[in-house]
Formats: sequence, C-alpha cells, structure tokens
Amino acid sequence: MKTILILLACFWILSCDSQTSMSATLENYMDAHAEINNFSGTVLVTKNDSILLKKAYGFADYEWKVKNTIDTKFSLASVSKQFTSVAILQLAENNKLSLDDRLSKFYPNIPNGEFITIRMLLNHSSGVADDVDPLFNSNARITKDSVVNYIAEKPALFYPGSKTQYSNVGYFILATIIEKVSGQAFSEYMQRHVFKIAKMTHSGVSSLDSIFHQMARVYHYEDDILIKSP
Repeated sequence: MKTILILLACFWILSCDSQTSMSATLENYMDAHAEINNFSGTVLVTKNDSILLKKAYGFADYEWKVKNTIDTKFSLASVSKQFTSVAILQLAENNKLSLDDRLSKFYPNIPNGEFITIRMLLNHSSGVADDVDPLFNSNARITKDSVVNYIAEKPALFYPGSKTQYSNVGYFILATIIEKVSGQAFSEYMQRHVFKIAKMTHSGVSSLDSIFHQMARVYHYEDDILIKSP
C-alpha cells in the first residue's frame, strides 16, 4: 500500500512539474510575441481541466494607453460568420426554413435569387454582388433595406453554384433571413438561442453606434504603421 501511495505521489509531482514547465514555455513564447511582434490581445490555453496560460497583452486603446485585461472584449469580425451559420442550422433543424430554400423566397429582386439557395449563401457559392464599399463610403444613411436594394441593383458575380468566392454580403443576407424567419432582431436571437445556451455571458452583437463596457478599439497595420480601422 505504501509503495502505491509513493508511486502516486511521484506521478502527481511529475505531472505538476511538467505542467509548470509547459506554462512557463507558453508564457515565454507569448511574451516574445508581444515584445517582438507587438501582439495585442488575450490568450487562454487549457489542457484537460487545467489552465496553462491566461494573460492579456498590449493595449485596448493605444491613444490613451489603456491596457488589455482578461475581461477586455474584442470584435470578432469574420469569425462572427460561424455563429450566423449556427443560427441558420438551428432554424433548419426546427423546420423554420430549409437549406434548399431559394433566396427569391425572401428577396425576389436580387439577381439570380431563384437559383441561389441558403446552402450556397453558407458556403460562399451564391455569386451575389459583394462590393458594398461605395455605399458605405457615401454620405447616405445606411439601413438593412438600403444595403439589400444596393445589392439588388448590382449584377451577379457568377452563376450560383458554379464557383466559390468569399462573401461578406452573403452572410449579411443570412442574418436578415434569421430575422425574417424568427421574428426576432439578429442580436436578440443570438443572445437567446446561441450565447445564453453556450453560457457565453460576455459575448454579444455589436454595431457601429453601440457602446460596450471594456470593448477594445479596432486597429490594423498599414505599411508597418498601426492605424485605427474604419
């Protein structure tokens, strides 16, 4: 019995030492990225039920030198698409829509809408016009309807299903379909049916005019110079 207890104790000590070593390696690695590559953000690394690294780097606001913390919120940008996909698949699972539904069912005026399926919007093969920069760069007031109308006036990029091209507009359309089918605002649907269920208590849907506590400002590099993203 003593032999077993001693062996177990040794195994536990070795495991702890190994875990400590891995944590130190990870921290040194990320510290170097922050120092050399100006990494800014938060990092969480876990193994089984143990946290190996949980640390914040850089600034949430470079003008005021406000440092990131573990609780800082960040814009997910295009990572948001996977959440939109989950919502669409939930509605399909609940027979609120079909992945084979045609876009013309929701927007009759979008070119090729009778040949574009929800599935094609999900996998970026719809061919809907994707360049909305001129609209956003204008002085016009932007609404969901104005974006849809703008898309409807533009020719399709290619015949639906014939090729694949990454499309932000396709996912904008999916978000509006979620609203039409569910009868809820996109942010409300996501909060009730995705974030709450996944226990993502510090996540939500942001917009250009919304204010969120502890939200980091958005930056990017241009010619190796850090600038504010529009």
